[in-house]
Amino acid sequence: MLAAVRSLRRSPGFTAVAVVSLGLALGLVAAVFGLVDAIRHPVTVTEKPERLFQVRYSGDGAAGRVTAANHVEVLERSIRSVEGLAWYAHAPGEMLSHGDLVAQGHGLQVSANYFALLGVRPIAGRLFTPALAADDQPASVVISEQLWVALFDRESRLDRLSLRIESGTASGRRQVVGVVPAEFMVESGANFWIPMPANAPAFTERAGNLQLVARLRPTAAIDSLNADFKVAAAYMTDVHGTGRRAFTYRAVPMLRDGYDLRAMHWLLVGAGFAVLAIACANLANLILARGLARRRDRAVRLSLGARRADLIRDVLAECVLLSLAGVALGLVAAAWGFDLLRGTLPEQNPVIGGFVLTMNWRVIALSSAAAVTAALIFGLLPAGRLSDVNLAESIKEASGTTTARRHGRFSALVIGQVALSLALLTGVSLLLRASRATQRFDFGFDARRLVEVWVAPAWRSAADTALEKRLALAAATETRLQQFGEIEAVAWRAGSGIRNPVLTVERSGGGYRSRFLRGFTTGSPNLLRTIGIPVIRGRDFLDSDVLGDGSVIVDSATALRLWGSDDPVGKLVKFAPEDRIAPWYRVVGVARTIRPAMPTFAGEELEPQVYLVSKDVPGHRSFVVRATADTIPSLRTAILRRMRDIVPPGGSVGVRGFDDARQEMIRSQLALSRLFGAFGVMSLALCALGMYSVLSYAVSQRLRELGIRVALGATRRRIFLDVLHDGAVLVIAGTASGGIATIWTNRLVDPYIGLLYHVDAVALVTAEAVLVGVALAAMLRPAVRATRADPVEVLRAV
Repeated sequence: MLAAVRSLRRSPGFTAVAVVSLGLALGLVAAVFGLVDAIRHPVTVTEKPERLFQVRYSGDGAAGRVTAANHVEVLERSIRSVEGLAWYAHAPGEMLSHGDLVAQGHGLQVSANYFALLGVRPIAGRLFTPALAADDQPASVVISEQLWVALFDRESRLDRLSLRIESGTASGRRQVVGVVPAEFMVESGANFWIPMPANAPAFTERAGNLQLVARLRPTAAIDSLNADFKVAAAYMTDVHGTGRRAFTYRAVPMLRDGYDLRAMHWLLVGAGFAVLAIACANLANLILARGLARRRDRAVRLSLGARRADLIRDVLAECVLLSLAGVALGLVAAAWGFDLLRGTLPEQNPVIGGFVLTMNWRVIALSSAAAVTAALIFGLLPAGRLSDVNLAESIKEASGTTTARRHGRFSALVIGQVALSLALLTGVSLLLRASRATQRFDFGFDARRLVEVWVAPAWRSAADTALEKRLALAAATETRLQQFGEIEAVAWRAGSGIRNPVLTVERSGGGYRSRFLRGFTTGSPNLLRTIGIPVIRGRDFLDSDVLGDGSVIVDSATALRLWGSDDPVGKLVKFAPEDRIAPWYRVVGVARTIRPAMPTFAGEELEPQVYLVSKDVPGHRSFVVRATADTIPSLRTAILRRMRDIVPPGGSVGVRGFDDARQEMIRSQLALSRLFGAFGVMSLALCALGMYSVLSYAVSQRLRELGIRVALGATRRRIFLDVLHDGAVLVIAGTASGGIATIWTNRLVDPYIGLLYHVDAVALVTAEAVLVGVALAAMLRPAVRATRADPVEVLRAV
């Protein structure tokens, strides 16, 4: 090892290039390993999470009146294998504020023993306890560390902090009593927690979404818990009878399955290993080019009694030292890689879900082992090649003057580098093109100005959801929306399913034609005008259509499929097969075909768009609001606030932008393209370095040949082009191999490219153009060096 250290110190340039290339590559790889480690070993602030289970329950009894309170009561009495049972439910509060600072809220109402059962400890203040339940219930709140930082700047005096919680149904202030670690927000999906009412059974009777969590005793097994569940189910069946749903209870681990790796994680791992492989291939090329200059030294050592195994061991020792130095630099670069992952992947992105990225011993050990192993594997090839020394020729000739062209076997490394780089660059190009295609996507109307609003009653009993009450709530909602000055138009719509999913239409001559139809849209007469869908044939809906037998408008694509060249206006349609009895409706117009939502894959076929206005008014409906684009963000908040007083107790109000899905897809695609762009840039730089080292090696081997050719009259231009030809062969071979490989590798990004196919010629040609340009720049210096071969020096060495 000491000899290897001295050898590397004599070549500082080689050492620096090798260590930096390995270190930067390893930094990205370590970040990927950190992501995978976070998935397999999620950081948790709960105590012994492997013993925590969510309890899923079902069953309504013969009378259909079994409530959540009944389930809680029987579980508390029947299950002996758990230490305790806690429960929680959704807490309304979409907007949180303190002074002028506002944050989006995701809240839970929890039982008094919730935090104690989970084993969560506060980082400031205290948490809810059964002893203080009466004091906490009216106006206390526990917040996450993220909210503590964002709204209160880590103010240590919690008694000075109050949080305003606003929803579509209520608004009020609560005293902050405690702060939980940031990781618990990730685990629970909430950023604030409020206590349940003191009368928990009464609350659970009203809460249809009550969730239960149990902690298994240390001495109990999951089998004993399942046995307790069977006893509870049998008891509930005896007491309440069997209804539409049988009584069942089952336990679901709260700790996520660490081995449930999704395709995106393997995509990241593959990209990381590709960059590491390119860096190690570079190391092999650099060792080979450096070893050529020391060929005479090795020949002298062999002549003095050294074994070839000693030469191989020396090269491998240098590889180990370089890889260890690369690990040291890579762990520093990994901190940058972790920031890259955190910064590029948006919150709640399916790539990282809610995992916490940390540098731990597993990440360090795996990254170090991968770097050292890869360096040794890639070091064996140049080590074996450099140990094969011809003593007589090496001692006689100056280093690098042989005319033999024996670099072909090492060209495979560069070809592999080019192929891997092309695969990464094509993926980046495909993601960027997909993002641009998503940004240019045309719905057929201006989605940026449209918002969908819905108001739902409480679902406690049939009386709450009676048609009269729902219609009255819809009328009050429409009236309130029309009072907003920022809103230009309000319409309503309701999706209607079909028992027999068939649309039957009348054709000229008395015939009929049927087509599969998943559903249609019932709406108000001004629905198309509010959305911005023009009627290109016939007429739009009129207010008088609600008084008649009903009118239908179909989109132009559906009209062409069903009627062909016939004019559909005036024809009859019904939402049933031809032989079924169903009301007929008359077609009054043909609307322009639109895309009501983002397609999920390229080439997705459009669903038929059929709009109906009739006197049959559905109770379940949402409202389409058209506003000026610059008022949309503030309008959402205003709707949540000003609709509060018309929402019945226990009801809810929601707001969704028509363009939300597209904007979320754009953010995800840009985030992934930035992430893989880092891998692509790194692979491109390493590929250029590999091309440079191989061509430099080839030129140094051919110095005698080149000098003699110059002496015999070869022009420098001819020699320059010959060297570029050698490099071009490597690039062409690499791009050909990489182009074939991208047919498979691009499938890994297929779920994230939306409107494009994974086989995309433009993306491939763009990546090849970038790669060829960089490779050409890397060839220039070796080619220029070849033109400077001095025939006098070459002939003097003969």
